Amino acid sequence: MVSAPEEKVTEKLVTDKFEAYFLEPKLFYLKLLRDTRLEVEDVEQNIAFQRKHGVDTTCCRIVHAEKYATISKAAREYVENHAITVKAEAFIIPSIGQKILFNLYAKFRKNKNPLRAFDKLEDGIAWLKEQ
Repeated sequence: MVSAPEEKVTEKLVTDKFEAYFLEPKLFYLKLLRDTRLEVEDVEQNIAFQRKHGVDTTCCRIVHAEKYATISKAAREYVENHAITVKAEAFIIPSIGQKILFNLYAKFRKNKNPLRAFDKLEDGIAWLKEQ
């Protein structure tokens, strides 16, 4: 496996549904674009990108969901079974509906790495840096 980057990786994966890249070394950022629904193919593409760039248990991940971004049940199950385990994850979630879904996911997920939701990106980054 490729080791986690020590220097900032500048390559970005940009699709019509999400953007994925490193904000800084070992801090991976995934932005789900407004009004999108991720499917299994999208998740597979994102996980492959993370593997290519060495995301692993020494990295933290931010998932930033813009308004009305969602994920299909099949894609959510795929994430649960195939996502790369990271040191900690912060979710930036703007709406009450998304927060309710997040709380359900957090209760029943298989991975037990630290996970927390925030309203603001800056708060999520600060929390991850403490982990």
